[in-house]
Amino acid sequence: MTAITEISVGHFSGGMAITGERAGEDIRSLEELIRELQQAKNSGAISQVADFQDTAATLNRGYIAASDGEIASVQAFAEVTAAAGEDMAVDITINGVTALTGAISIDNAAGILVQDGTLDPAAIAFLKGDKIAVDRVYTPGGAPTPMTGTSVAVGLRLSE
Repeated sequence: MTAITEISVGHFSGGMAITGERAGEDIRSLEELIRELQQAKNSGAISQVADFQDTAATLNRGYIAASDGEIASVQAFAEVTAAAGEDMAVDITINGVTALTGAISIDNAAGILVQDGTLDPAAIAFLKGDKIAVDRVYTPGGAPTPMTGTSVAVGLRLSE
């Protein structure tokens, strides 16, 4: 993310307000002005929820949305390739409704490569306080080595 390096002249009404003194029509405090800058800079920025699991198992883990926004991306991978027949289906839900067109499958064909989820554009929006969950459904397989170390990354574009 690019850092704020300057504030353009006239960005705020009552230009002298950035000194901490109230001036002109602008009666906001310096704290309010800084918050406005942060929100303007961060609006639309993508943050990430990272969900890691050491041992493959079925698991539902939820997070609470800090503000309104939408899911921008979902990826998953295993650190060790799954055995034949072994699979982990990964879904992302918002208040129990899937945000993907289909679960991501981490299996022996996927190896240790990052697998991208396909988002359902009609189901990616969330509101502050909504539960965003990473749902894993594990199916054990055969030898030689069961998968371990599965990671799921959910990119969130926040609107404020």
